[in-house]
Amino acid sequence: MTTTPPPVLFTTEGFPARPELNTFAADKAAKLLRHTHPRVNVVRLHLKRETPHRGAAFFSARATTEQAGPDHVVHATATEPETAIKSVIDKLERALTTSAGARKHQQHHPHAVDLGATLPKAALAV
Repeated sequence: MTTTPPPVLFTTEGFPARPELNTFAADKAAKLLRHTHPRVNVVRLHLKRETPHRGAAFFSARATTEQAGPDHVVHATATEPETAIKSVIDKLERALTTSAGARKHQQHHPHAVDLGATLPKAALAV
């Protein structure tokens, strides 16, 4: 018996989730699970149908990734559920890529505060 959570958790609020919407969300979130730096463990997608007093109904999506380091949370809204899911996954992809670039830069160019000691100075070659 395994106790590991599924890699993609998809929930809806305000409407029932259709099976094709579940597979669409799982397919779109699968590209986030391919990230290796930092490795994404779980993707949580929450889709809510908003019905304002004035105007048409719309869908708001929230996506969260669980990984080593800070988690990423992004939001998006659209008139169709598939569009909201696609938009939120694209935003999350950009956030993960930006974070990975910043982490690699910090790894290759440490500061004295990160090391706990002063950095050695290079001798000037004459």
